[in-house]
Amino acid sequence: MITALIGALGHNPRKGPHGSMQDVQRELLDVAAGALLAVAHLHAQDARPPDITVLLAEHIEQVAERSGIKAPQ
Repeated sequence: MITALIGALGHNPRKGPHGSMQDVQRELLDVAAGALLAVAHLHAQDARPPDITVLLAEHIEQVAERSGIKAPQ
């Protein structure tokens, strides 16, 4: 992800700008997907695995509360 960002911003003097912010976005979404799949894997053997989207929404609410911002409705 950092490599994509460095490329998009052109912060490598040997290579100059390459790639795009869309490439950075794709990398960030890959990281998010990987994290969500890892959480799902943690619950793979549970008799009633939780809904990962509910876990994510609850986590976002907790982070928003800790940071003093309102969570999206």
